[in-house]
Amino acid sequence: MKKIQFLFDTSRMLTQACTVKTGVVFAGSIVANISLVLCSVFSPILLMNAMTPAAAISGSFGLIAGVLVIKGVCEYMECVMEKLVQTTCSQVNFRLERMLAEKFTHIQYAYMQDSEFLNLHSGAHFALVNYKAVENLMKAAVSIVCQSVVLLLGGGFLLFKFPLLVLFLASGFGVQFLINTKLNEKLEVFFNQLFPINRRYRWLNSLKFDASRQKDIRAYHMETQIENKLEQYNKESFMQFSAMNHISCGHGCVADAFGNLTMYAGFVYNTVLLFQGKMDIGLFMSLNTLLLRCSSILNSIGDSIMTGSQMLNYMKPVVKTLAYPADSRADMEIGNIVSVEFQNVSFSYPGSENYVLKNLSFRLDQGEKVGLVGINGSGKTTIIKLLCGLYTPTEGKILVNDIDIAQFNLEKYYAKMGVVLQDFNILDFSIKENIALSNAEEDAKLQKVAADVGLADLIEQLHDKMNTKLGPKTNDKGIALSGGQLQKIAIARALYTEKDLYIFDEPDSNIDPVAERALYQQYDRLIQGKLTIFVSHRLKSLDFCSRVIVVENGCIN
Repeated sequence: MKKIQFLFDTSRMLTQACTVKTGVVFAGSIVANISLVLCSVFSPILLMNAMTPAAAISGSFGLIAGVLVIKGVCEYMECVMEKLVQTTCSQVNFRLERMLAEKFTHIQYAYMQDSEFLNLHSGAHFALVNYKAVENLMKAAVSIVCQSVVLLLGGGFLLFKFPLLVLFLASGFGVQFLINTKLNEKLEVFFNQLFPINRRYRWLNSLKFDASRQKDIRAYHMETQIENKLEQYNKESFMQFSAMNHISCGHGCVADAFGNLTMYAGFVYNTVLLFQGKMDIGLFMSLNTLLLRCSSILNSIGDSIMTGSQMLNYMKPVVKTLAYPADSRADMEIGNIVSVEFQNVSFSYPGSENYVLKNLSFRLDQGEKVGLVGINGSGKTTIIKLLCGLYTPTEGKILVNDIDIAQFNLEKYYAKMGVVLQDFNILDFSIKENIALSNAEEDAKLQKVAADVGLADLIEQLHDKMNTKLGPKTNDKGIALSGGQLQKIAIARALYTEKDLYIFDEPDSNIDPVAERALYQQYDRLIQGKLTIFVSHRLKSLDFCSRVIVVENGCIN
């Protein structure tokens, strides 16, 4: 029942990722392959007829030319369809990758800390990119259909005239199918064991090419440690693949041996009929040739089924990842944020029994500038993550406008918030794109917000001004900025569109002390009448706030 459900889920997923063009290419590939096979089967017969003494010379040349042209056209079409299959599969892969990325964005944030989900996501990536599961699955399906047609055309004579030979062939194929099924079940265990190894290997390998980490890697000579870890994971992968190959070879030998046994049983049967005078030598030779060909076709079908089954196993992490539930928040509209309240909120991270926050209660109202202060690890950032809806409280409630935050539509809730987190991200886009994001770009507004956060002088010195690209990863002339300059862009992004609630999680961490006071004075001037939360580990930095909440060991003092 589970296998049927999995096949249904896989078919539904592929249907979502495929288009009408995919179906047309799939059908066209089948037609092209069958046409080429039929042409290869019948062209020798036609050529032999054309070269008989009774055939007219002009007609013979015409027939030969026609056969060669048709075969050339079939080969050309088969080549074209093969390229189209590759292109189409790449497009399907792209859509599946987008579906995975969308799922990654919309599932509950807690899964970002869940190793099981991360392993599945890594397995899904490898299935699509490294194993080319979609392309191989499609090619296996084409092969099964085409070879089945050829088998019916070529083996029809056996089916009606010598059913015992069909029984020999069917028994060999059946045993091969059972052996391959058992093999796939064993290989699936290895696939699941490879997911976490691949995930760790990918992450470690990416460190070597991450420019932001090169300072530490070079200063502390981390490259040796990274390479040793990579070698360790590489050995683990090698051991897994060696075991898989050993099992595959063993099962393959058994399947081939039984297939050969049934085929030779057919030869013996034909020999007995020959000596009994029930067939002549010509039929004997033809039947043996046909038996050999049908056995080869069945082996090819079995291999294609084996490949298809393996590709379906590879697709399991894709299906399972896409089946993860999205963040199931309600769809309630939210008005202007006028109050935020924590009611006896306690929180422990998934998989941990230790509480990061314990029984927190406080209320913030519109217009307040509230400081949240505490040493590193006291729970300040966790409070912000809870308020942003990234996590849900283990106990207690968070109310916005006296309504449980869980009842609001998250996207509409986020539209009311301007947030600068400690680990903010600036993309390799232009300065303008990083500030405005998907909002309409208004030059006057961009200039104003840049001036407000102290970016105007820097932008004026740049050749392309606001259109200057940041970072070299995707830009030929992308520039590098300091941590403080990047943080000002992040703050400008939060201020670009008017919000009801502003959160600055230690916004001064990359800004020098001289600029710190001026920046806070700007906050006081720019954000009037809005509820604003400033997070810091320095109490003195928050003396401009109307109220300061001190967090210590997950509690409020």
